[in-house]
Amino acid sequence: MERKKIENFEDLLVWQKGMAIVKQIYFISRDGALNRDFAFRDQLRRAALSIPSNIAEGFERASRKEYVYFLNIAKGSAGEVRSLLRVALELGYLENPKHDELGAAILELSRFLSNQIVAGTGPMNFVFSLFAFSPFRLFARPIAGQGHARQVYLVSFFSV
Repeated sequence: MERKKIENFEDLLVWQKGMAIVKQIYFISRDGALNRDFAFRDQLRRAALSIPSNIAEGFERASRKEYVYFLNIAKGSAGEVRSLLRVALELGYLENPKHDELGAAILELSRFLSNQIVAGTGPMNFVFSLFAFSPFRLFARPIAGQGHARQVYLVSFFSV
């Protein structure tokens, strides 16, 4: 399988999946009780729109750090959409099969976003995040590498 070069945010699979969810949310919210609850409908649509919009904004930023920041915002919006869909189910605005279908699609998108975030932060940041809530403290300092070259870290663990 040949990989396509990513030239703009429209080439990103994660953005494409976000756009598919926006279309589905607009489709389910244009009829029925969900359409008549204006505040709820608008919040659901705004949260869904926020996902691909933040992916695009982050992609257009100047640094990888900013891109990852906006991916995190998009991931938060995906969680908001999942929560709002659950509320819609509980209020009777959505049927179970449609809720499950959309929920699965958003959960998949959230996993794609997580993978992009991990890929964007680099391997050492991922290792550091594993110990964020650990009873051990992680200390790391670069011992080799300069500038943009790969750095080697000396990692020590200390019990709290």
